Amino acid sequence: MHFSKISNKQELFKIGILGLASIATRKVIPSLLNLQDKFNLVGIASKGKTDFNSLTEYNCKFYDDYYKLLDNENLDAIYIPLPNSLHYHWSKECLQRGINVLVEKPCTCSFKETQELINIAKKNQLSIVETFQFRFHKQFKFIKQIIKENKIGDLRNINSSFGFPKINFPENIRYQNKYGGGSLFDSGVYPTKIVSLLNGLGLKVKSASLIKNHELNIDMWGAAHFVDINKKVNSQISFGFDNYYKCDIEIWGSKGKIKTNRIFTSPSDLVTKLDLEINGSSETIVIGKDDHFKNLMLYFYETLSNEKLFLEESNYILEQARLIEEIREKSNE
Repeated sequence: MHFSKISNKQELFKIGILGLASIATRKVIPSLLNLQDKFNLVGIASKGKTDFNSLTEYNCKFYDDYYKLLDNENLDAIYIPLPNSLHYHWSKECLQRGINVLVEKPCTCSFKETQELINIAKKNQLSIVETFQFRFHKQFKFIKQIIKENKIGDLRNINSSFGFPKINFPENIRYQNKYGGGSLFDSGVYPTKIVSLLNGLGLKVKSASLIKNHELNIDMWGAAHFVDINKKVNSQISFGFDNYYKCDIEIWGSKGKIKTNRIFTSPSDLVTKLDLEINGSSETIVIGKDDHFKNLMLYFYETLSNEKLFLEESNYILEQARLIEEIREKSNE
């Protein structure tokens, strides 16, 4: 397989956006506009009551229907920040049209749907990337380097949490079952992703619990326990909506441990830090500021001409979908 959509890395990449979710207007669109040597934002489609006159600074065309954008613009890629339940349909529609896809997490609401999208992408020599921007912040890269250099010894346990108070309950789409709502898809996917990235492929879900709001038919908070049988590493995650804010990770090794806050949601102006303890000696290391949304867009661009990078991405997208499905299955046992 070879990717031919972008043969010259200096070529402008024509991208469109389906939907104007908050994450798009606050983070992704500003990142695109700051990378005008690589991306050309040519169109935005929104079905909501959007005041397009207030968005003239984007300097692109606006459409009141998603198909109109796809039919009228010769796109290289699309960014999809739509509700979770719509990810599969619109990702598939774009991939079948020969358009590369950057989709908000989760890629879809089931392993079967995700597998189908990956197969279409491979067949059509296209890239599909699931956001998870924290992967590209230098604090995460620094953590991986500490582990790689064996500074804290062999991994023993990883513990990660992501949860926050109710937001506009119950009107917000994260509480709507028909839109693929629930805490697992919204906040639980983050610690699941990070323990998968740090352990590698092949984790097993040993147990899981999802606490549900039966009136809304969604899970409000939960937890899961993973085991890497080969490396003999345990990982625990906790997540949820109806919580005091928590966004952290602690990695425990045979010689030391790493702990940091704001691992998933570090704004570009935040000076990130981590606590490192090795053999009884502790220090707080200043990592500094970074723009992980900009880095995400650069990564997406790179996958278009790098088959190895896309194949690695697709493997972890599938792994993520498998683990989320196992959490749902285990929680029902």
